Amino acid sequence: MPSPNPNYPQELVSVGDSGSVEQFVCGENLIDYTKAEVRDHTNSKLNIVINNNGSITYTGDYYFRIPVSLKEGKTYILSFEGEKNNARWCLAYTDNSTSSSATIDTAISAKEDVKIKYIYIYPNGGNNIVVTTTISNIQLEVGTTATPYEPYKHQSLTIPTPNGLPGVPVSSGGNYTDENGQQYISDYKDYERKVYVQRIYKYVVTGDEPSWSLCGAGWQSDEKISVLIRRYGCINQASRIQNCFSSHHIPGKWSWGANGVLNNIGVSTDGIIMSFSYAQLGLTGDETDNEKIQAARGFCRSENANGNPITVYYPLAEPIETPLSEEEIEAYKALHTNYPVTTIYNNDGAGIEVEYV
Repeated sequence: MPSPNPNYPQELVSVGDSGSVEQFVCGENLIDYTKAEVRDHTNSKLNIVINNNGSITYTGDYYFRIPVSLKEGKTYILSFEGEKNNARWCLAYTDNSTSSSATIDTAISAKEDVKIKYIYIYPNGGNNIVVTTTISNIQLEVGTTATPYEPYKHQSLTIPTPNGLPGVPVSSGGNYTDENGQQYISDYKDYERKVYVQRIYKYVVTGDEPSWSLCGAGWQSDEKISVLIRRYGCINQASRIQNCFSSHHIPGKWSWGANGVLNNIGVSTDGIIMSFSYAQLGLTGDETDNEKIQAARGFCRSENANGNPITVYYPLAEPIETPLSEEEIEAYKALHTNYPVTTIYNNDGAGIEVEYV
């Protein structure tokens, strides 16, 4: 995918952009056998019956599937009781690919960056022969060794995220660190303190802001201009060009993009700094400072009018805290752990921090 620039604008990727994050609390078993379903397939003969005693009776020559919501990059193992008949299973991803299949009681490592939507189970081993069998105590768990069966236990919490939970990558001082060690300053919900903590501000540049000025001489050249939009409340970091994200600029890089656009943006305690090439603004370099500023303003107004506004996300100097609703707090309090294992995950890859007390 092309890097963000005016020809390929991209929104900041954040979790909860759909308006909510589903938080799940389960036991060790991560699969609900009652949701098993068949998939129509040309020339296949397939029927399943979900029994009340926790078993599934299968007749057919193809797989059946069970929908799941699992964390990427983990290793999972599937087990069940009954005649296995060389049965196999695999993971099915949201990009419509599948993992390699494995025999039952054999682990499969999931892709690192693609969500898992189904578990496929082939009771016939994928050999295109019709078999009839009953399997029970179906269990999917994290790990490489199957453990004794535990019934599926499930609780969920819908966490409202009307504005998503955006995060900006930083070299230090972040409040969240991903599995690769990358730090982020990000919004989060603190259920212990019962507040939503906004660390990231989203600002749409209109071109009509009251205070625009050219940056100092060190920010200008024969090919570009850099402007400062006065916005107080931005965080101050030593490396200005690495602490924000824009739909039109590549953060942390001084590099020319498509059509000669200098992809640079930064923030300081003074406001938002953006650089534009003369070519993009239709300038020759002979214009007055005010004419250059008006050209940059005009570019931003045009992007707005075309439905493609320059949108900037930057860390706030001081977080904004908003109380969570009583309904959300009560729903959170209703969650409980499961003995002996509790599994906590969500449907959007959001970071989770919990403490057993």
